[in-house]
Amino acid sequence: MDWISTLQIDRVGKFAHEHVDQIAYAMATSLVVVVSGPVNGLFGRIVGGWNFVLRTLFWVVLFTMGYPALAWGSRRILGQFLGDQKPMPLLVLTFLAFLGFGIWAGQRKNLR
Repeated sequence: MDWISTLQIDRVGKFAHEHVDQIAYAMATSLVVVVSGPVNGLFGRIVGGWNFVLRTLFWVVLFTMGYPALAWGSRRILGQFLGDQKPMPLLVLTFLAFLGFGIWAGQRKNLR
C-alpha cells in the first residue's frame, strides 16, 4: 500500500496549493513577529536619545508603515515562490517553515 495515497497527502497538497495566498500571508506575518524583537531592540538603541515626540513619532511610523510593508512585500515574494511549487513540496516547505518559525521564536524568547 502506498503511504501517500493511504494518508491522502496528495489531496491535502492540492488543497494547500489552492490556498497559497493565505499560507504566504501566515508565513509573512509569522516572520514579522519573529523579526520584530531584534528590530525593536536595534531601533531602540538608535532612537533612545531622541526627543520624546520624535521618538514616539518614529515608533508610530514603524508600527503603522514599516512592519506592514515588510509583511506585504514578503507575502508577495513567498506567494510567488510557493505558487511555483508542486503540491507535495509545498506541504513539506510549509511544515518546515512553520516549524522553523516556532523554534526561532522559542529561542528568541519573543513569545514569553
